[in-house]
Amino acid sequence: MDIIDVIEEKVEKLAKEWWAKDEYPPKFWVSLDNYDMDNQRILLTISHNEYKFSRPIFPVEETEYGYDPLIDCMKDLYNQTM
Repeated sequence: MDIIDVIEEKVEKLAKEWWAKDEYPPKFWVSLDNYDMDNQRILLTISHNEYKFSRPIFPVEETEYGYDPLIDCMKDLYNQTM
């Protein structure tokens, strides 16, 4: 099991907790952006209401106070689809 799998499991668990009652729940997945091998990133992607958005969750270069909680990243992506 690699780090992507570990984060994916947590994302799936959080998605079930937060959006289980939605008629059309969002689909989240975690992937590795290794287009530039010197600057790899872990991405969180949502597919919901015919929209797809992604954002890097690691590393985040524009962080002032540390990393956002994973659920906050998920909620931000979800809100973009509404």
